[in-house]
Amino acid sequence: MSNARHVLAIPALLLVGCVTTEAGKQEQERIDPAILEIHEARLVKRFQGRHVIVCQTLEIEANLFLFTNNVTLPVGEPRRERTDLFEQLTWSAGDRVRLRESTPSAKPGWDVKARTKTRKRSSREKYRIMIDATTFLVDERITVRRLFKAPPTLTAHARGHVMVIENGKAASNYQEVRFVDGRVEAR
Repeated sequence: MSNARHVLAIPALLLVGCVTTEAGKQEQERIDPAILEIHEARLVKRFQGRHVIVCQTLEIEANLFLFTNNVTLPVGEPRRERTDLFEQLTWSAGDRVRLRESTPSAKPGWDVKARTKTRKRSSREKYRIMIDATTFLVDERITVRRLFKAPPTLTAHARGHVMVIENGKAASNYQEVRFVDGRVEAR
């Protein structure tokens, strides 16, 4: 009987040891703005050249701060998936594209009216997304994960037939190009 009590006590101690207080969670989420700027400069550095990257698929993952300041999204309405930790946005080649059209209001001085229309995306059109000064032109699918409670993160992974044009020079061809932790990896 005493062995059974010890076996049950060990998991209970492990669970108690894993509990964090609300104050501890708030302390983890608070990041000094100066440190955040240092991380942003390091992570965005590789995207500052005037590059154009043409690829079949693109995956981007960024914490909310870096996403808001450095990533522009393509035209159209994405599919959305949301959890407590992230929001995932996906644009795919076969999707219908919802575009907002602005038309002048009949009354002078009033804002324009917006209406939405849906059309089929042409197979020759590419999705366009930018991270800082780097433009990505994507054929098939873009997946963007906006991380809500994450350390400074900004990664991009281009796959398929990847063509990189650096500052208007001749294109280089790769199978994939990854921007991870301020570095570029290509193969």
